[in-house]
Amino acid sequence: MLNLKEVISDALDPVVELIAREAARVAFNEFIEANPENGKLTLATLYPVVDVKLEKVVEGTKTTLDDAFVKGFKEGMESVAETHGIILSNLDDD
Repeated sequence: MLNLKEVISDALDPVVELIAREAARVAFNEFIEANPENGKLTLATLYPVVDVKLEKVVEGTKTTLDDAFVKGFKEGMESVAETHGIILSNLDDD
């Protein structure tokens, strides 16, 4: 039987992921450009929280929308780090 909630969630996942990725990318790029030292430090400090803690939190939820958001946000952070030469800690080896 078709589950409408799952169908809608599956359809929205790529959109949520894209929005989160772009939001993280724009926000962190602007922060780093305005204040390079603090921006880089903030990105490097927040990344492990997203990578380790938030990924685990959303694993146990009922929909995939929050998974998509965290994935996109994390990818946005990784993109900014790569652009600015920031080394991010990978505490969970994923």
